[in-house]
Amino acid sequence: MVVDAVVDTAAKITCIIISQRVYDSLKPQPGGVKEMNVRITGDGASMTASFLGEVEIGIGEYRCHHPVYVAALQDSMLLGIDFLQANLICLSCGSGEFWFSGSTVYRSS
Repeated sequence: MVVDAVVDTAAKITCIIISQRVYDSLKPQPGGVKEMNVRITGDGASMTASFLGEVEIGIGEYRCHHPVYVAALQDSMLLGIDFLQANLICLSCGSGEFWFSGSTVYRSS
């Protein structure tokens, strides 16, 4: 499945959050969902999210396993800036490119 993602530059946890709409479209649907409150801003605001567990994530050819949450989002997916940092993924805001180990893994259209 291909989804558009928004980079969350204020992420306080290493996170990937997908929308309920994206979760509902997964076939088969992952089980073992655990509901929790997730702090989403520095001022303590939180939202209810469900924890899916470790999920394989792909950005272009790059693959990794990472904890994923499901929440009521307008966007399809949020990528925490700390997720990008932890996976040594570089982002060019000017060109809309992601690269890893010197190879472009995604270019926005």
